[in-house]
Amino acid sequence: MVQNVASSNSGDGSRILALLASAFGDAAYRYLSDPSVVDLMLNPDGKLWVDKLGEGMSFTGLLLTSEKASQIIYIVAAATKTVCNRERPILSAQLPGTGHRFEGQLPPAVPSPIFAIRKHTSKFIPLEHYVEQGIMSEAQKDFLVSSVHKKKNIIIGGSTGSGKTTLGRSILTEICKTGDRLIIIEDTPELECEAENVSYLRSVRDSVSMRDQLRSTLRQRPDRIIFGELRGAEAEDLLDAWGTGHPGGLTTIHCNSAKEGLSRLEALLRKAGIQDGKQIIGEAVDLIVHLERAPTAAGRRISDMLEVTWDGASYQTRVVVGE
Repeated sequence: MVQNVASSNSGDGSRILALLASAFGDAAYRYLSDPSVVDLMLNPDGKLWVDKLGEGMSFTGLLLTSEKASQIIYIVAAATKTVCNRERPILSAQLPGTGHRFEGQLPPAVPSPIFAIRKHTSKFIPLEHYVEQGIMSEAQKDFLVSSVHKKKNIIIGGSTGSGKTTLGRSILTEICKTGDRLIIIEDTPELECEAENVSYLRSVRDSVSMRDQLRSTLRQRPDRIIFGELRGAEAEDLLDAWGTGHPGGLTTIHCNSAKEGLSRLEALLRKAGIQDGKQIIGEAVDLIVHLERAPTAAGRRISDMLEVTWDGASYQTRVVVGE
């Protein structure tokens, strides 16, 4: 049955979802449609965990057998035409029909099958809503909006599940109001906007890297370059583009604070062979916003926001007032 999914139903998202619903069972599958659930995780012991906005992580009380877990992984692998078996036991994919990120593993890489699902949402949250929910202050919101229209380069930092992509969508909606030509580069499609003049570029495993797409972007006459997430040496190409005629960009980075985000950026530049990246950072980055999880109804908040400038010797930072 799994092989037939790949051969005859690869384009039928509803068919794939029906197969997954059957494999999960009603009690477990309902978490995928619960808007408050951000992550769904299965451990080797069969326990199913969820991470909910404003509540954090909790055990659902549900158990999945290793057979059911394997079936779910095989369905996703077949639907995405990806091999996942004992020889290639790790599966990274998008859940068909939803855009959710799916990461699964089979034995012998793990004692028993596991997976984690990061839910994708195209829901747009206005920046005003962030203020209403106490995620950011009015002053921070105004500074963000002003930075967008002044074509400042913005980095959103935070841990996994802190809401970086969701805030990115909200800022991107403001960017769309400028009428500029946008090039959006991602490995997993998550950012969406209603700009009239926009191109979406994707990396392709084993053939087209994010760095390849960045270099191609420069030949496509972008006004602004939006980059999904900085993870490696592509940081050099992005900051170089931002600092040499393509301002007004946006990207995300994993970090535990705004200052650590800048240190993380220096580490990524070292991967590209740049041992002292302070100047390229100071000349290219204008603002770094850090999000963190919080025990509130919103589930997150902006912990700090730093304006970045270059003084000719090193980059300097200034805290954007939060009140």
